[in-house]
Amino acid sequence: MLLREHPERRAVSNEVHSRPYPTLRAPEQVSHLAILSGEAAAAEDRATLARLCALLGCDPPAEGTTFFAASAGTLRLRWERHTEFSTFTFMRPLGEEEEPFAAPAIQAVPQTWMESLPPKILVAVHAALLEAPPDWAGQGLPAAVGRYFASDNVAGSLVAGGMAAAWTDFVIHEDGFGRVLVMDRGLRERQAGRLVQRLLEIETYRTMALLGFPVARELAPQLSRLDRTLTETSSRIATLADIEGERTLLATLTRHAAEIERLINASVYRFGASRAYYALVERRIAELREQRIEGLQTIAEFMERRLAPAMRTCEATAARLEALAQRVGRASNLLRTPVDIELEA
Repeated sequence: MLLREHPERRAVSNEVHSRPYPTLRAPEQVSHLAILSGEAAAAEDRATLARLCALLGCDPPAEGTTFFAASAGTLRLRWERHTEFSTFTFMRPLGEEEEPFAAPAIQAVPQTWMESLPPKILVAVHAALLEAPPDWAGQGLPAAVGRYFASDNVAGSLVAGGMAAAWTDFVIHEDGFGRVLVMDRGLRERQAGRLVQRLLEIETYRTMALLGFPVARELAPQLSRLDRTLTETSSRIATLADIEGERTLLATLTRHAAEIERLINASVYRFGASRAYYALVERRIAELREQRIEGLQTIAEFMERRLAPAMRTCEATAARLEALAQRVGRASNLLRTPVDIELEA
C-alpha cells in the first residue's frame, strides 16, 4: 500500500529515538563536560568534535548532526548539541580495585584536545557507578562514600525504586570537576545509563538555569533607580501648568520607556531560558523517584533550598521589569491626553 507521507514524517518520528540512553555496568566511570557556545555555534561545536575524533581514530560526525556516539578502545564518547551548549560525555570501565575518582575517564582524552577547548566550559562532572556493598541496608552514608566529597553537606537518596543510591555535594573539587557517586543495587545496564544521565543532566540544567541569576542581580539597582525616577516623574503630572512642561515631561517618560525596553530586550532570553532549564531540573528530579536516606537531604530538598530562591529572584525581576513598562505606559497615556487636546486646540 502506498502512503502519501508528509515530507517531515520520518524525521519527526525518528527524533524520539535520536538520542538513546547509554548502557553502563558497574564498576564504571564517567566524565561529563558542558560547553556554553551560543545558539549560532553548532558548526564550531561539530568542528571541535571532529578534531577529537581525528585524535581518537574514529569517524567524524555527519554534517548537521546533533547527536554522536563512538568508541576508541575502552573509551566511549557521547556528544549532544543543545540550543546554546554542547555536552561531551566520556565513559570507560573502572577496575575493581581502582579509586573511583583517582584516574577519571577524562584522563583518557588527548590533552592537546582539552587544551584547545575555548574558555567556556560551564559544567564539569565526574560520575562513578559502583556496586553497592552487600552489607549496606540503604540507610545512612556509608563510610566509603563520605570520603569522596569535599564537604559534609552531601545530598543523596535511594533512586530508581530503591534499585540504586546516588550522592553528590554540588561542589567543584580541586581538579575543577564536581562529583556524583552511584551505588548499583540491581540495575539493568540501560537503567544504569538512564540514571547516570539524569544525574548529569540535573547538574547541567541546574548550572544553565543559574545563568539568569547574575543578570537579575545586575538589574536590581537599575530597576530601583528607575522605580524612584518614574515615581517622581509621575507625581509631577498633576502640577503641570502649561503645554511646554507637559512636552518636557513626556520626553522624560519616553526616555524611561526606552531604557526599560532596552533592559527587557537584554534579559528576556536569559530569564526565559532559566525558566525552561529549571523546569527540566524539576522533571529530571521527579524521574529519579527519590526515597529518603535517613540523615541526608534529598536532591530535591537541596534544589528547593539552593536553586529555587535564585529562580524566584529571576522571576521577580522579570515581573518587575514588566510592571515598570506598564507604569511608564500608563503615565505616558495620562500625560499624552492633555497634550493632544492642547495641540488640537
